[in-house]
Amino acid sequence: MTGPGVDASNAEQHAQWGGDLGLLWAARAEQFEASAAGYDAPLLEAADLAPGLHVLDVGCGTGSVTRKAAGAVAPGGTATGVDISAPMLQVARDRSAGFPGVAFLEADAQVHDFGRRYDRVVSRAGVMFFGDPPAAFANLARALRPGGRVVFVVWRSLAENAWMHDLTTALTGQPPPPPPPGPGAFALADPDRARALLEGAGLAEVDVRPCDAPVVLGRDVEEAFGLVARMMAGALAGLEPAARERAVAALRAVLGRASGPGGVTLGSAAWLLTGRAP
Repeated sequence: MTGPGVDASNAEQHAQWGGDLGLLWAARAEQFEASAAGYDAPLLEAADLAPGLHVLDVGCGTGSVTRKAAGAVAPGGTATGVDISAPMLQVARDRSAGFPGVAFLEADAQVHDFGRRYDRVVSRAGVMFFGDPPAAFANLARALRPGGRVVFVVWRSLAENAWMHDLTTALTGQPPPPPPPGPGAFALADPDRARALLEGAGLAEVDVRPCDAPVVLGRDVEEAFGLVARMMAGALAGLEPAARERAVAALRAVLGRASGPGGVTLGSAAWLLTGRAP
């Protein structure tokens, strides 16, 4: 273990999400929450929430899904968000003050003992970052009461996700290669691997089906570019001035083409993973 309750395999993720990356998400919580909100309805619909149920939201970030889940299980139910990012959890707690049935836990979901107390374990793009996925999914399955369900949204391939593919291409001037194996946004892009992980965790009735929604990067180009520039600040800083100028112009062009009445939107593609505890 490294740090309070964090498995050694997750030390790097803990450092990132507890450091600059987590601080960025915390500072732009509203923008990040809105970016993938198109997946909230299919996620919560598949979870089949009802009053009195108890929900665990994994990789909850600043808590938008946790709050929506709590509303769906009221009265009598609860929604607990778990994350390893202290900065994001502080924002989640602040934004959830006075919201009934909501709690947040700073813990490594791969190893934390949740007890067998939840009717649903859900996640919107938060379960792709585990250092030991088989251990993590087995642990999450143990958090379910008999008959309880998991419902996870995870990204499909990088090539299918314009929000990352097109912006990275604009930054570098060439299409990005497939991401390396290991924890990361596209770690569960292979549907066979995702299915095997859920089945290996002892879950039944495992299903993997496509689910698409636009990613909204901002209300207009300037707001979207502000977010993208912060996300890519390290890469931009490493470029020579002329290359940096070209990259900034290319990024703005992508965002300009993506701008419309609904804001600046780029395509995204995910899997909806579901399974049931025996």
